[in-house]
Amino acid sequence: MPSLYHLHSQLSYLATQKSSILHTGIDRKKVFYVLNPDSNLASTQETFQDWFFREESWEGIIDKKPTKAEYTEALQHKDLFLYCGHGTGGAYLGGSDLASLECRVATILMGCSSGKLEATGHLEAMGFMLNYFMAGCPCMLPNLWDVTDKDIDRFLACLLSSWLSEQPATDQRKLLDVISKARAACRLPHLIGAAPVVYGFPVFLKPS
Repeated sequence: MPSLYHLHSQLSYLATQKSSILHTGIDRKKVFYVLNPDSNLASTQETFQDWFFREESWEGIIDKKPTKAEYTEALQHKDLFLYCGHGTGGAYLGGSDLASLECRVATILMGCSSGKLEATGHLEAMGFMLNYFMAGCPCMLPNLWDVTDKDIDRFLACLLSSWLSEQPATDQRKLLDVISKARAACRLPHLIGAAPVVYGFPVFLKPS
């Protein structure tokens, strides 16, 4: 979390939001994805396109740029947001626009350095991901540094299959429970696999 003050304010706010995914859990059917929006990650698109299409309840955009309205709608009304493109996705929804939203989704950003914070002089470290927190995003999974597309695809494939797979109705599987397994799926687990980190609160799946 960015600070203890932010932690306290978020907990106080979310305690009043009974529809928050921190209370209800993530509905595996309420997923939105942005896959290869710049049309230059052919391997990533090949890895996930058919998979995402098979998830009939999921919605998303493949091989084209999302509009600001589409991006905003997903962050405000879905439970899980998957971004499989370059960087933070800030090219499609700017930081000031993002920070002014009420963001309810858990967000997975697989772009290079999507979770990187940079210190400038004596000021606090800054990064685009902080806009998600300002918008109220309860949980984020970005990358701390640059990654290779095929290895981070292995991470995401293992993460999604382990976490979102069909399971008994009583299973409230947590995102944090599958991170180590997903890291081990990378060919370079201590370089590429170590790049994704979880910021925010622990989230879990809504029982079926």
